[in-house]
Amino acid sequence: MRAIPNRLAVLDGDRKRVGYLARVPSTAISEADCDRLIVENLDLVAETLRNAGILPESSDLLLLGTQVRCIDVLCAERDLGTDELRRLVLIESKLFRNPQARREVVAQLLDYASDLDLVGPQEMIEALDADAQQWLEDQVPQLKRLLATSDYLLLIAGDDVQPRAAQLVARMARDRAPLSHTDVVMLGLSLFRDGDRMLLVPNVVGGVVGAQRELRVHVEVSTGDLPVTIERVHIADTAQGALGKGHRTPDDREFFESGAWHGHSEDADRLKRFFASLAAAGIRGLQVSAMESGRPVVHLLATRVGRLKVLAAMSARRGIWDSLVAWHRQQVDADAPTAAAVATFRDKMIQLGFTQHDSQRTEGTVDVVDRCSAQIIDALRSLTDATHA
Repeated sequence: MRAIPNRLAVLDGDRKRVGYLARVPSTAISEADCDRLIVENLDLVAETLRNAGILPESSDLLLLGTQVRCIDVLCAERDLGTDELRRLVLIESKLFRNPQARREVVAQLLDYASDLDLVGPQEMIEALDADAQQWLEDQVPQLKRLLATSDYLLLIAGDDVQPRAAQLVARMARDRAPLSHTDVVMLGLSLFRDGDRMLLVPNVVGGVVGAQRELRVHVEVSTGDLPVTIERVHIADTAQGALGKGHRTPDDREFFESGAWHGHSEDADRLKRFFASLAAAGIRGLQVSAMESGRPVVHLLATRVGRLKVLAAMSARRGIWDSLVAWHRQQVDADAPTAAAVATFRDKMIQLGFTQHDSQRTEGTVDVVDRCSAQIIDALRSLTDATHA
């Protein structure tokens, strides 16, 4: 059963049919093509999911990366108003040309999702590119909750997906993780040829299938002839409970003791010294702290455009980066003097040996940070003076 026909009618201005657009056969499409179609049309995918009621109107999809821990496309469902992470979206492109392979495909996707359950937030963040890392760093509390509860949307995309595959995914997911919050959606990506052009028609097949199943608890109390009254039964969600044992003030030990720094203890010590020197410099309105993951970060607390994240530690290979790009760019550009001061600061970083990437972020290796520590601190002092409210 297919949800989309093999041809689309072409109508003229009087709504009379003047021809057809033929569907592109599945043999002409590869899984890499599907990945590319999803990444380049992620806004259209999000709109399709919103129209189907799978995403709320206040959500969109943010690309986190491709081929992340073997996942074809990894996205975040985020709140359009608050920019907050709501759910992880795992997208797997599969062409179901061979029905016998369907179970293997489903098992593979569920293995990828199960693998995420075992990953710590910091390890996952390190697997992403720089822009996605910076965004996800501010979402660590939500990320911990999602990983602990398997709160994922599994999206299987392809040219000829069918509802039977979604039902199979849900059945297997319930068997593997009955308490997970995982949902499964099948997304058809139909292509129709119009001369030298093609028409992409995404559609949801079969709706949302939840992997969570009902859990029934039978309580039997044996007390002989004594009367017993049970006033309340409480079942603790162990995944949620593990997150609710009080607030932990983050420090940099978790970050510098992670696997990414194994064999690089000297580099870790050099970065620690830099952030300690910066904290001791007594720069007005500048705060050195640790994010939830333990990553050291530098904020300007009282600028004309509010609180700004300026620098953050990266890894043993890459040292530190500046955070005055991405979603901070609009905030910075709202005030011309602040924008000019930020540009001067970033130019100074490049002069000191930082490199500039396509995202406009500048990065300094541990060697550069260690060698130019005093100059970087002076540049931060000048930036603080120029932007202070």
